[in-house]
Amino acid sequence: MGTRESGMPRLLVLQLFVVFLMLSCASGQPTRRLMVHVKKDFVGKVHIATCAETSTAVDVYVGADGAGETSVCPARGEDVAVTLMRGESSE
Repeated sequence: MGTRESGMPRLLVLQLFVVFLMLSCASGQPTRRLMVHVKKDFVGKVHIATCAETSTAVDVYVGADGAGETSVCPARGEDVAVTLMRGESSE
């Protein structure tokens, strides 16, 4: 039986969609763009801490544990578009 390789596992797509829904609400404000960088072979849940005082980064670089943080602090009701960049990391 052949295996079908996907560029992004379905589970990861679903998880990112859930993150998108949690960070956004329908509004007329401009969309905030958030770039999330993961290693090429990363599979799993992504946890993003926003409004992080310890971070000056706008982009999120996810570690092996799936955690990342950003200084971006979306306002309540602000739309957030999450873009996943596979194969890029800060290491």
